[in-house]
Amino acid sequence: MPDSSVTTSRSLADIEQAIKAAVYTPIAELRATAWVTPEPVPFAERRQGRKLVLRPGQHWSKAAFDCAWFHFTGTVPAAAAGTNIVLLIDLSGEGCVADEGGRPVLGLTSISSGFSRELGEPGKRVVPFHGNAAGGEAVDLWVEAGANDLFGVRRNNGVLQEAAIAIRNPDLHALQYDFEMLHALLRQLPEDSGRAVQLRRTLDRAGALLRLGDLIGGWVPPQVHAERDELPSALGVARQTQPAAVHPPGP
Repeated sequence: MPDSSVTTSRSLADIEQAIKAAVYTPIAELRATAWVTPEPVPFAERRQGRKLVLRPGQHWSKAAFDCAWFHFTGTVPAAAAGTNIVLLIDLSGEGCVADEGGRPVLGLTSISSGFSRELGEPGKRVVPFHGNAAGGEAVDLWVEAGANDLFGVRRNNGVLQEAAIAIRNPDLHALQYDFEMLHALLRQLPEDSGRAVQLRRTLDRAGALLRLGDLIGGWVPPQVHAERDELPSALGVARQTQPAAVHPPGP
């Protein structure tokens, strides 16, 4: 079956990345204070060590395997009322979000991780905060950090890459997973198979509805809904043909 699609694999990847980049809109900075130590310390001793007040772009570690307890604070802007609020945190290393008693809640990994992209995106930088914010909520969050990636590799020279309050667009978030999963399936199919051609055409039509240039002016709900409407038939193909070894990419 001839393939009349004009969308290349590279441009599908560009569309996927553009969708991901548009899901979160930072609206305020988080204040960050860190207490750095050469070895891990328990939650009860989290204010021990070298104290640093940081903003994104500033260094917090001097060597691989440095440790720290980060305290992030901030306030959700009143203008964000009614939106889905998350926190975006990238420590250029590994992190563990703790609750008020010091118990582990969520793991974080820098998006600069050297983890193989063939198994999905390794970065975990999103901390859920409020599904329907009223505006004015106080952020008070503790994160234990390690200045290393896989096998002790140090990333970005120990810089705090990101610390922000952001709005998550639920429609774009859902679209991201639809598009990501189908694109991952496409890469597993023989390029000249009829099913691959059908799937590529579906992604091509969906991508055409949201040209990359539209990002300059922002994504609008009718465009997002129209693109998602293109995908259900392809999801049916996915259920029939997805190999057992294929797993949806991570967030």
